[in-house]
Amino acid sequence: MTLLEQPIRPAKPAVLERPAFETTQGAAAAKSPAMFAFIFGAWALSIAWFGPRMWSLTEMATSGGALASILYFVIFAQIAWLYGFYNVGVVAF
Repeated sequence: MTLLEQPIRPAKPAVLERPAFETTQGAAAAKSPAMFAFIFGAWALSIAWFGPRMWSLTEMATSGGALASILYFVIFAQIAWLYGFYNVGVVAF
């Protein structure tokens, strides 16, 4: 029998062997309210400390494009602070 004459068998798909709702060891525990208090408290302090200085950068804009770039930077930086504090909170709590 040549290679061309052999029957074609479909490949077996990879299947997870454990049930979908089974919990695993080391799964994350429920997030505590203290963690969220830390995250939003630290974020509020960072906005209070850095926010006015960052918003004052908009005075340097000499055109609409420059203003848009500075506004994007200021808003993105504050969102990045929130994301950073969330990651610290997840590790710390």
